[in-house]
Amino acid sequence: MTFGINQVILVGQLLNAPEIKMLTTGSEMVTFTLAIEMEKHVEKHVVKIYGHLTEQAAVLTQGIWIYLEGHLQTHTSKDLTGQTHEHIEIIVGQKGVLQVLDE
Repeated sequence: MTFGINQVILVGQLLNAPEIKMLTTGSEMVTFTLAIEMEKHVEKHVVKIYGHLTEQAAVLTQGIWIYLEGHLQTHTSKDLTGQTHEHIEIIVGQKGVLQVLDE
């Protein structure tokens, strides 16, 4: 059996303060948007943090630079007109890394 690799390493700046959500399982999830400045544009990625890193992620502030390691996760949703949209998020879970760069 062949397995692929799904690993993301990003260095970027938080566009917004982290949002903490309580999941139905009782655990927390922290979400924010990360901006990565490219040569001609800015990439924006939705990041979701789970597990032991939520405590660290919850105290991050808008504008701070971070390094993270996680993986991609794709899901679909339908809008009010019934059109399907695909969303790609960065997931940082138990095996992920989150490090503040500019303290």
